[in-house]
Amino acid sequence: MRSLREYRSFEEDFKNLSNGVLANMKGFLELDFSCYNPLNYSRNLSMIFRNSNDESLELQPFSMLGSGQKKIMMFLLSYCFAKNFRMQENLILLIDEPESNLHPVAQKWFAKKLYEFSREGLQIVISTHSPYFINLDYIDSIYLVKKNENGTYVVKNDAYSLSEHCKNRGASKSDQSNVIEFYSVSSTPSILQGFFAKLVILVEGSTEEMALPVYFNKVGLDLLQQGIEIISVSGKLQIPKWVRLFSAYKIPCYAFFDYDYKKNSKQNNSQKRYQEEARDILVSLGYNTEDIEKIINELNNTSINGKNCSPITRRDKFCIFHYDFVTIGDKFCVFHDDFEEAMKGIFGNSYEEEENKVKEKYCLGDRQKHLVAREVAKRIVESIENNHIENNHLAIEIFKKIYEQLTRLIEQSGG
Repeated sequence: MRSLREYRSFEEDFKNLSNGVLANMKGFLELDFSCYNPLNYSRNLSMIFRNSNDESLELQPFSMLGSGQKKIMMFLLSYCFAKNFRMQENLILLIDEPESNLHPVAQKWFAKKLYEFSREGLQIVISTHSPYFINLDYIDSIYLVKKNENGTYVVKNDAYSLSEHCKNRGASKSDQSNVIEFYSVSSTPSILQGFFAKLVILVEGSTEEMALPVYFNKVGLDLLQQGIEIISVSGKLQIPKWVRLFSAYKIPCYAFFDYDYKKNSKQNNSQKRYQEEARDILVSLGYNTEDIEKIINELNNTSINGKNCSPITRRDKFCIFHYDFVTIGDKFCVFHDDFEEAMKGIFGNSYEEEENKVKEKYCLGDRQKHLVAREVAKRIVESIENNHIENNHLAIEIFKKIYEQLTRLIEQSGG
C-alpha cells in the first residue's frame, strides 16, 4: 500500500509540474505510466494529449516534445521520483548546460525551479554558460573553469576568501558575514555575464556600454569575437565593487570612468570627492598607493591644463597616455569631463551636429542619451570612413591605444 500511495503522489506531482512546463500548448496533458520503468524513463513514458475543444484523445510519444521541453521534463521526472520515493538524500542530479534549447524566459524559469528544488534537499550539479543559472547566494558552490597555456584549472571562492580579497583591494569594511549578501542583492544577469568573459570592461552607464563597441569596431576590435564583455554598473561608485568580484575569479578588468575635476576645480569638496572615487577604482584594480597618488596628480594636472598625447612610463610597470580629453592607462580610461564631452572634444563640432540631428529625427531626449550616443557613434564612424571628420586621425589613435591596452591585459592574464 505504501508504494501505491507513493506512486500516486509521484504521478500527481509530475503531472502538475509538467503541465506547467507545457502550459503554452493548446489543451492539457495526461500521462501514461503503464509501462513505467525508472531505469529508462523516456522510452517507456507516453503522453495523452487531450484537445480542449473536442475532448478527443491522441496518444503522443515523448519524442514529440522539443529538446528543451524534454530536458525539463526529464529533470522533473527525476525530481518527483526522488521526492516521493525518499531518494533525495542519495541522489545527485547532474545537468550539462541546462540552458541549451531554451529561450531566455524558459531559462529563467528553469533556473528558478532548480534553486527551489535544491532548497528542498535535492543535490544538483550543473555546468552552464548562462548567467541565469548563476546565483551568488551560493557563491561557495560556484567553480569557474578556465584555461591557459598550462592547461585547465578551477577558480573557487567562499565568503572568507572573497572578503579577504575585497579587503586587499580597498574594501576595508568587507566581512565574511555579509559579503555574499552584499553581492547577491545587487547582481543582475547582465553583470553576471562577466563570468564568461576573457576580460570585463566596466563602465558607469548604458551610454558608454552602447556607444563604445561602435568605435572599437572601427579600429578592428570586435568585443564579442575577442570574448570581451562591456558591462554598465549604474554609476562610478559601483565600479570598484564589481572589479573586486571579477578579479577574485581571476577575470581581468578594465574601467572607464569620468573625472570631472576641471569642472569642479574651484570646489574643494567636489575635488576631494572625485579624487577619492578615482582612488577607490584604482585600488580595486590593484595599483599600489605610490602609483595611485602619481596617477591622481597627473589626472589633476591634465584635467586642468590639458596635455596632448604625452605618454609617460613608470618603471616599466605601466604606461599612461594623456590627451586633451582622455587619459588612457593599462587598466583604465578616464574622461576628463564625462563621456559625451570627451567625444565632443575628440570629434569637434561634428559630434554635436550629429547629436542634434539624431535627437530631432528620432524624437529622443536626454533620458534616451544612451540611444543617441550609439546612433551618433554609427554616424561618426561613417563620417570618418568618408574623411568628413576633422580630427579623425586623433580619434582613431585614441581608440587604438585603448585596444592595445585591452589586448595586453588579456595576454598578461593568460586568456
